[in-house]
Amino acid sequence: MASFKQAFLNQDVIVNDVPYNENYCLEWVIARQLPDGNYEALDILTGHKAIGYRGQTATVIAVQLAKSFLQTARVGGTNAFGESVGEDDIDNPYMEIVVRFEDHTLAMVSGFPITLVPEKMELASNRQSLRDELETKLPSVIGRKLYAVGFSDLYKPTATIEELTGLNASRARLSITDVPRLQPLTITKAKYVPDVNAVLLKLSLPDGTSAIAYTPSTYLQSDRHEGDFLSRVAGTLLASIPSDLTAKEIEAIRGMKLFRGMSKDALDYAIGFKESENDWGRGGKQRIYFGGKLNVYLDNSGKVEDWQSLD
Repeated sequence: MASFKQAFLNQDVIVNDVPYNENYCLEWVIARQLPDGNYEALDILTGHKAIGYRGQTATVIAVQLAKSFLQTARVGGTNAFGESVGEDDIDNPYMEIVVRFEDHTLAMVSGFPITLVPEKMELASNRQSLRDELETKLPSVIGRKLYAVGFSDLYKPTATIEELTGLNASRARLSITDVPRLQPLTITKAKYVPDVNAVLLKLSLPDGTSAIAYTPSTYLQSDRHEGDFLSRVAGTLLASIPSDLTAKEIEAIRGMKLFRGMSKDALDYAIGFKESENDWGRGGKQRIYFGGKLNVYLDNSGKVEDWQSLD
């Protein structure tokens, strides 16, 4: 916890979140200071911060341990050497972060370090550096091609930012049958949206229609992605057709079909990621898709051995 405080306490951060009931932040709530100097949420159920605060700069004024069953560490005791354990010694603490906006209002969010950064906040200096880089490089991707596969998300050309970032994004998503797999999709527009720290790409589909690709911040951090700039902003799409796919696999992926001997990667490209997986004997795996309507069986080398459709 001490290292987190060192990095964020008294620093300017950008607030991130997704909409709740369109007008409010889902996890950032209004906070108030108590007489003892600590902070608490005004009302965790009804005190959600207005969505207009998303993307704004605020200053971290407090980092405190959260009183929750998720907080497994014990403060005030001693370790095996008899040394006192303080809150700054706790590894992976469940914390409450309190920020003050420029209008002097307070807000609070709870989480573990890995769930807070960058999903709920990030240093303003880092955001500005990323913004400068993206706005400089994005024009270079216009005219280049991307390729959709089974786990790619494409959205209707009428989708709004609120729909793309909200809890009901699936309503704006193209149906699985409308996503052309491993066909070249030309980028016609590219835009960085600082309020949500995401990249929007407008794509021309083979049938002459268009779609939107949305790439959130988790893909955009250069230290989290290997490859060229196009791969980094492509999100769930591919920047090229993988060279290890066979001609038969490419044909099957484009037709959303399976065949015995198909590789595990080709299976993912054809129908998307599995919902669950079980052992089924002889070192093989059973993969479950579409709420149990499709079961695919892989042998011990990761090749498709059989499948069962329960339509």
